[in-house]
Amino acid sequence: EVELSYVLPKRKPDVEIEVSAPKLAKLWMGWESFVDAVADGDLQLRGPTVYLDTAEAWLGQSRVAHIKQRPLEQRVF
Repeated sequence: EVELSYVLPKRKPDVEIEVSAPKLAKLWMGWESFVDAVADGDLQLRGPTVYLDTAEAWLGQSRVAHIKQRPLEQRVF
């Protein structure tokens, strides 16, 4: 089931991405590994190898992704 899609009329998508919103947010924030998500099947990519080989780069991460997440006991809610 498609939840979000940008489709040009009469054109097939170059890449299909299947991932939950919470998982995508964790990947974007750098809290979880892109490679691990693909290996675990949590992030599924379908399309030509030329795009899939660079998927981690073009999906990108937040500007603050390099900042490590604090342990639960140190977080302010």
